[in-house]
Amino acid sequence: MPNTVVGHKPENLALGAALAALSFFCVAAVSALGKTAGEFTSTAVVVLFQNLICLVFVIPLAIRVGWTSLRTEKIGLHILRAASGTASSCRSCGRS
Repeated sequence: MPNTVVGHKPENLALGAALAALSFFCVAAVSALGKTAGEFTSTAVVVLFQNLICLVFVIPLAIRVGWTSLRTEKIGLHILRAASGTASSCRSCGRS
């Protein structure tokens, strides 16, 4: 029986770098769009639609792969991240 490492995938440095750059671009684009949308509506509405868009992308994946793929042992950290992200986006809520 050959020595194989279970779960190891060969590295593709070029693809990894391209996907990392694309992810930073997407974060910058969402940030810019959120800031622009925040000028026309409340922060709560912007955050709601950001989360709804994310849900639209996650549900088909969860249905295809299975709902258990979304299970996490670090739910507290996810809640902390969501709360701190929402709180930081609301720092300008008191502006006039």
